[in-house]
Amino acid sequence: MYLCDTLGNLIRTVRIIGSWNRDWEDLTRDDSGNFYIANIGNNLNDSKDLSIFKIPNPDKFSGDSIAAQVIYYSYEDQKDFPPADTAKNFDCEAIVWMNGSLYLFSKNRTKPFNGKTNLYQLPDSAGKYVARKISSFNTGGKQMFNYWISAAALSPDKSKLVLLSSNKMWLFSDFSGDDFFSGKNTVIKFPYSTQKEAVCFVSSNEVYITDELFRGIGRKLYSVVLKMD
Repeated sequence: MYLCDTLGNLIRTVRIIGSWNRDWEDLTRDDSGNFYIANIGNNLNDSKDLSIFKIPNPDKFSGDSIAAQVIYYSYEDQKDFPPADTAKNFDCEAIVWMNGSLYLFSKNRTKPFNGKTNLYQLPDSAGKYVARKISSFNTGGKQMFNYWISAAALSPDKSKLVLLSSNKMWLFSDFSGDDFFSGKNTVIKFPYSTQKEAVCFVSSNEVYITDELFRGIGRKLYSVVLKMD
């Protein structure tokens, strides 16, 4: 894990003992500062070793390594590895923490693309679990690259959720409990499409977004101020 400032300067590196990188994706943090590293990328929808690494708050120790606890899980509604093309919705790059649980938002790879992201819940402690499906949200598009979900973030007061894609972001609010799709949602469009892969709240109404370098475009940090209707 790397700590950088907003200019891209490397400040600190921490090695995660007891972890492995099959396909690390999103990060999230709980109210105690514990980090959850999501080793959950599943492009082919055929993985049976999905895992999340939990480490203590790095700000509370000065060493250059820390041991991880491991959370293993599977999806309750996945029966085939891989499933048929029309059911390939078990990749995931988005995770948030709330009230003792981790929440996952699937990255849809269905063919033909149906635009749905599924919401799953599992405990935040070490163990082996079956992720429970809570609900689904239809992003409303047919272009996979611009309508699949690549990252998620929950505001510090737990009142707002954002889901990220390549050229837009969905802002959810006024939801009930952990059914994030039950309230209002607003689409925030970006001027152009890049391979955006990470989002986090800086304050209750501002997020940072980063994108990968893809075909010479990207590798930038963006600031977005959220305007509520």
